Formats: sequence, structure tokens, C-alpha cells
Amino acid sequence: MQLSNIIQSLLKHNYISDNKALTFRAGQIFSGKVLKLFPNQIAEVLVGSHKVLAQLEIPLSVNENHWFQVESVEGKVHLKVLDTQGTNEKQLLVGDLLKLFSLPETKENITLLQHFVKERLPITKETIKTAAEWVKGSQSIQDSLQAISALYSKQLPFTKDVFQSITSIIKNDSFLSLLENLQTLLKDNTTNDTSTRLLSIINEMSMTEKERTINLALTTLIKEAQGIQDPVKSETALKLLQDLGFFLKETTSKEVRIFSAGQLENNNNILIASEELQTEVPFLLSTLSKNREAIVKFAQLLSLEESEAAIKLSAKEQDLLTSIKREVLESIKPVDAHVVKDQLKNLIQKIGFSYEREAAKLINNQNQEEINKIEMLKPILMQLLKDEPTAPIKDAAEKLLLNITGYQVLSQEVGPVQQYVFQLPITFWDKKLDMTMQWSGRKSKEGKIDPNYCRVLFYLNLDHLKETIVDLQVQNRVINIFITNDRNDLKAIASPFVAQLKESLAVLNYHLSSVTYNRTTESKKAINGKVSEQFTNTSTIIVPNTYNGVDFRI
Repeated sequence: MQLSNIIQSLLKHNYISDNKALTFRAGQIFSGKVLKLFPNQIAEVLVGSHKVLAQLEIPLSVNENHWFQVESVEGKVHLKVLDTQGTNEKQLLVGDLLKLFSLPETKENITLLQHFVKERLPITKETIKTAAEWVKGSQSIQDSLQAISALYSKQLPFTKDVFQSITSIIKNDSFLSLLENLQTLLKDNTTNDTSTRLLSIINEMSMTEKERTINLALTTLIKEAQGIQDPVKSETALKLLQDLGFFLKETTSKEVRIFSAGQLENNNNILIASEELQTEVPFLLSTLSKNREAIVKFAQLLSLEESEAAIKLSAKEQDLLTSIKREVLESIKPVDAHVVKDQLKNLIQKIGFSYEREAAKLINNQNQEEINKIEMLKPILMQLLKDEPTAPIKDAAEKLLLNITGYQVLSQEVGPVQQYVFQLPITFWDKKLDMTMQWSGRKSKEGKIDPNYCRVLFYLNLDHLKETIVDLQVQNRVINIFITNDRNDLKAIASPFVAQLKESLAVLNYHLSSVTYNRTTESKKAINGKVSEQFTNTSTIIVPNTYNGVDFRI
């Protein structure tokens, strides 16, 4: 089971947008199927996923597909049944469409028309011309065609930005890899305030808990080395920094204080064991962290990494290190449900998945200054692109921005129904990975997803368990969990934790009904089949409108 299969199921299935009104444009061609005939020449017609009522002026057969062209949208919509040639499926010929729309016989036009006819998408001359330009500049025609289908199935704006955003998700680029690629490019190219802010927020988002712990301990050690409060401790801390390789033996506590404040005018005066330094260094830590060899030695002393031959420490150094370790451990919050929840909420906010909503609130309050201060990844990326960066940085920033926008587009809020999809870079101590999450369900009275009736799906690619999908379904606070993984012993590994999970959920007034374990092959069949109870069937949560009240005359 791959993440791309889940994304494709989100793109193909149209649970939420069924609630949107069906619209027609003059000249548009679309496919429809007569489902039922009623008295007075009234028929129920299936158009895409919508069922509508039509007044027939010519006889049509039940259960046959027909191609229609919109003649007029004044008052009632007037449709003309197109004459078709060939098969019983009433298939339109691409050559006929090229002539009808006066389009040149190019590879892109032919490919698009074949796709539109096969998928029975509504066709206009303008959409074919526009889509042909997109396809011509794309790396993968299949990805482009799938993205175009998604624009229709989700009833999204038919614009290049939205098309590129959806294509970015279809490519299945790792959010973490896109983030780290841009981070690498920015490290040596922070030329203005925007790039500096961007690098800072990327560093914060991509830092592991182990790196945070080391940085916190190193910060404490540097403060001691400055010798402001305790000269004896200062001498011990400075010697330890020198032995680790952060500073040269000639460095003094005074120089550490001056350097920490970024007050040195000449790099030649900085007695530090680092390859390259900036002219102004606001934080000494950022420079010392570049010394990877010294960082590894320090981590070994902190017992964060295995070490065969640790540095020999004096009694004073050992006491100082013990004190620092105690201080660091006291500052670290134990990982529990509340901490994880806060971390995920913070990540979603920091990336900027809700940026437009936050900005809209400030715009309504006429607070442009606060809008510019929003420290989110998305708006800073947008500002960076306005600043005309170098070509490699521009390309990396655009890819990351499109990825964020793509997940925003997949997240929909229509009427009482909500669906949110995110990919987040998360860390487990010293491991980094992408986690894709999908929430779906009805709104509560407060406008949030109703915790009594909802569904949450997690996709992870772990070092040992590999690809793992956790599908959590909630009905009237009764929870059923489906776990998909290829390990034969997964049930044996997970079973000891089920009782504790059930107890913890009971505290939150939830009842765990079942935990079901599936293999990847079983889930693939479910997703690729007509109905997927585990991944694509949300009928128990979302009930689409049966009719949309559209009247038209054929």
C-alpha cells in the first residue's frame, strides 16, 4: 500500500463536492445517463455524480449514456442531444470534437479530448485550449490528466495554480525532502530578512528532539563559559568546550562573551574551531552547531549516543556535565497525548495550512502590519518568491509552496461536511519522517469536526514497521481501528498495548470496539475496487444530497 493510492482515492471520490450546485455553460458538452422515466416526459438523469430532473422533448432510453451540448442557460437550461457514430456506448469521436471546436489536431488536443471523453468530463473549447498549455509544459502527461480529472471531480477552480498544486500531490514528493532541500540551499544564501526568517522557521520545524536536547545543553554550557556569574565554573566550561573542539585552546571567556553578542568586527579575532563564520553572528550556537565532530562528541558525553572511547573528564567537568544534564532533563516535557496534540497543532499552524483564514481575520480588522508579521512557512515562501531569489532557491521554494497549497486544496469544507488532509514532518527522538493525516466528518455546532462521528487516517513510513496505515473510525464515540501493515507478527507486537489503549480512551469517554489488522495486498484490492470499507467508504459519515434541484430541458 502506497501513499499515492490514498491520495488517488481522495482525488477520485467526490463525497464532499456532491453537495455543491451543478452549473452549466453555453456550448459545454457533457455526458449523462437517463436513470428513470416519469409521467409527463420527466426523467431522472445522472450527470457526473449528480442526479437531476429533466423535461424531455425527444424520446430517450433508460440506462443509456448520451452526450449533450448546452444550447442556452437562460431560464431553464436547454440541451441538445449530439449525434454520435459508432459504438452502442454513444461514444464521441475525437475528430468530431476537433471540428466542432475548431481546434488544431495537435498531440495535446487529441490526448486531452480522448481523456475527457473516456472519463466523461464536461468539455468546452476554452478548457481544452487551457489544459493543452498545461500538458505541454508538464513532465508527466498521466499526472497532468489525473490532476485535470481531480479539478472536475472536486469542482475546483480551473486555474494553473490549482492544477500545479494538485500535480505536486500526485507526484507524491516528500514534504520533508522538499523542506530539507530548500534548507540546504538557504544555509549559504541568507541574503535578506525574508530568507533569514525562512531558514529560521525551517530549522525549527525540521529539528529532531535529540538535536533540541543537544542545543539546549550546549547553550547552557556556553552560558557557563561566559564567566558572568561563576568564574570557576566558567573555566571548567570553557576547557570542556575546548576539549570537545568547539573552541581553540587560546580562546578566553571574555572572547566567548563578545562573540556571543556578535560584537567582533573581524573574523580573524574569533578563536573558534569552525570552518567558516559569518561577519555578524547573532547566536553563537548556530555557528558552533556546524562543527559536527564536536557535536557528536558532546552527544556521547550526554549519553545520547553510544561511545567506545569517551573523552576523559576531570571531576569538575564531570560535576558540571551532570548538572547540565539534570537541568536539561527537567526542562524536557514528558511525551504524552497532550504534548503530541500540541506539537501537531503547532506544526499545522507553522506550515500555514490555515494562513488564508488567519490573514482574512486580520484584513477584516484592517491590520496589515500584523499580516506581515505572521510567522508561517507559506506566507514567507510567497514573500521569498517576490524577492526574486536565485534559480535553484526559486525552484525549491515553488515546489514546497505548491505542495502546501495542494493539501489545502484537497481539504474541503462544504456545508456541514469537513475534510482536512495534511502532510507533516514529524520527529521521533532522532528520526525524521513524513506523516500524512486525513480528518473527515460533519461539523459540530462550534464549527469543528464532530468528535462523536468522524474518521482519522494516518499514513507513516517507519524504519522497522515500514509502510503503516492506521484508520480510526468513530461512530457515536465507539471507535474501530484498522491497521494496515505487511508484517506477519504485527498483531502479536501490538496486542499488549490494546488494553492500555482501551483504558486511555475510556477516560476520554470513548469505547474501543475493535482493532483489525490487514495486509497491504488486501487494502490495495479494497482501494482499487468499487467499494472500500476501510479507505473510501464514508457513507456512514457523509450522506450526499440525492437531488440538487437543477431543472433543464432536453
